[in-house]
Amino acid sequence: MDIHKLLKEEDFLKKDQFERRRILENYMLSNKDCKIGVEVTCFEKEIISTNKYFYDKSNNHKLISLTIGNNYKILEHKKDKIKIENDDGQKMWYTTNRFIFSLKMERLEKLKKIKRECDTI
Repeated sequence: MDIHKLLKEEDFLKKDQFERRRILENYMLSNKDCKIGVEVTCFEKEIISTNKYFYDKSNNHKLISLTIGNNYKILEHKKDKIKIENDDGQKMWYTTNRFIFSLKMERLEKLKKIKRECDTI
């Protein structure tokens, strides 16, 4: 699976946050992967809801400026949150479940490619 290609597909962008997380659950950023200086890839925009207890897809929510498919460097880390510099140049805290771990993703893709090459020999 080519993750960067998937992140730009129109079908993927139309899915809601729960479907996206299900598709990318093996690549999602976890607390043990969060280290200062590590690059992560955004796969979902951060939404600030007016009602924090009820999520409704039809309501207009305030979106924070992150671009799906872009890489961001971790500046600080605390449990389930990372601080990155967003597209507006602001350093803000975001939840970790909106990012995939770039290095882990690249390694998994390389291992799959090597396995395919070995299987053909």
